Amino acid sequence: MNLLSNNYSSGHNFLHTTAANRNSSPSWSSIIRAKNVLKSGYTWRAGSGNSSFWYTNWSSLGLLGTHVPYVDIHDLHLTVKDVFTIGRQHTQLLYTILPTDIADVINDTHLNFNASIDDAYIWSHNSNGVYTTNSGYSLILSQSETLNYNNSSWSWIWRLKIWEKYKFFLWLACQNVVPTLSLLNHRNMVNLAICSRCGDH
Repeated sequence: MNLLSNNYSSGHNFLHTTAANRNSSPSWSSIIRAKNVLKSGYTWRAGSGNSSFWYTNWSSLGLLGTHVPYVDIHDLHLTVKDVFTIGRQHTQLLYTILPTDIADVINDTHLNFNASIDDAYIWSHNSNGVYTTNSGYSLILSQSETLNYNNSSWSWIWRLKIWEKYKFFLWLACQNVVPTLSLLNHRNMVNLAICSRCGDH
């Protein structure tokens, strides 16, 4: 995982890595797809508070820098702690004008800082904040109605009374990952996506 992350992502924040591109390996593309589904299970935990106030996803509002036309030069280097050490009206420090509804959310937010640990994204579905496969799978199941991949549920496949290898093949077909010539060509594993029998793509 570290090898792939170092090769394809920039910075240390894997949760906000951009989508895989055509040149990405199949493994990295799959990791990115899973990350995009599981990302909602992580929350920001205040530590030292040294994260960027504008360009860290520390609140439910997303990146605050995207909610304003520009960030005033006086505010560019503000950290979360810089803003929240001001009194109850945290936003009174800012030169940048925030929309009223966003300013209200910030002013109603309370954070406790701990200088001995770093700010971090933690997995909110385990008491220790650490992701496990089991808790990730549970989250996906709980979201299945919302996510509803192409309005299809593949659970019926696993209930079929057929050999496991046939179930697996059906599941691959439903996910469009059967190693057809088209897919192998997309992954640069074969030169042409042309059927040798009929000559069609």
